[in-house]
Amino acid sequence: MLCQNRQRKSKTGKTSLFSGIVYCADCGEKLYYCTANNFEKRRDFFEYSTHRKNDEKCKSHYIRAVVLEDMVWMHMKTVISYILHYEDHFRAVVQEQQK
Repeated sequence: MLCQNRQRKSKTGKTSLFSGIVYCADCGEKLYYCTANNFEKRRDFFEYSTHRKNDEKCKSHYIRAVVLEDMVWMHMKTVISYILHYEDHFRAVVQEQQK
């Protein structure tokens, strides 16, 4: 399964739904899931890992996992609302893209 292939458990055994698919918006480098046994879930985060090696390329970037989850959920609600209000248009666009 695709999700199993791209997710690797951290040393704590925790994983994130977004592991392996979060990238820095500025430089395009992958952000890695970071957590610790003494962290509460709300303190888990994704971090740009190579800034220590090459800080000229990009400054340290990170995002808390709960903030990312909230942003994705808000976007999903927006898309679902659009589909519900403009179902005919949405259906026509999808059918055109499938051709």
